[in-house]
Amino acid sequence: MEVEEITVLADKGYYSGEDIAACEGDGVTCLVAKRKPGGSVKSKEFSRGNFIYDKNKDIYTCPAGNPMKLMRVGKKNGGKEYRIYAGYEACRKCPKKSGCTKYAYREMWRLPCQDIVDEVDERTRKNRELYRKRREIIEHIFGTVKSAWGYRQYLCRTVPKVTAETALAYLAYNMRRAVNIYRESKLIPVFG
Repeated sequence: MEVEEITVLADKGYYSGEDIAACEGDGVTCLVAKRKPGGSVKSKEFSRGNFIYDKNKDIYTCPAGNPMKLMRVGKKNGGKEYRIYAGYEACRKCPKKSGCTKYAYREMWRLPCQDIVDEVDERTRKNRELYRKRREIIEHIFGTVKSAWGYRQYLCRTVPKVTAETALAYLAYNMRRAVNIYRESKLIPVFG
């Protein structure tokens, strides 16, 4: 693309730690909205964001002040490798456990590339205005295709066919938009 720097803006559907780390490793600056974490948290006090990671000691500290050490390395979500932190004894004795988890103890799962992902999350928070601009540019396309063109349901079934149908609809949108841009810039003469 013959550019020195590139910034990518993506929505929550594209939030993948490995992909974000790969882009950052290739020199691409990423701004990606983070999904809200799920799980068995009972109160907001014990949401994932309130667990503090200490990079130097390689431990988490829970909101109740209990340390969570690295216990093992495991895989989930299609074979993604995670570092799993927990404080088994501290959780058993914790008076606030009922507000944290319904299980015997709480675990924190950390990607090997989590430090990079945390930097991207912080950068995205600091650039909300730029991220909001992405929505203005992109989101109207879906409304145009659905409302103005009446494309409200798929004619095909199965994922490959629906993917192809979607690709054709947005290809048509992009071609129509490109023609309109050229017309507006008077590069293509308008006949009739």
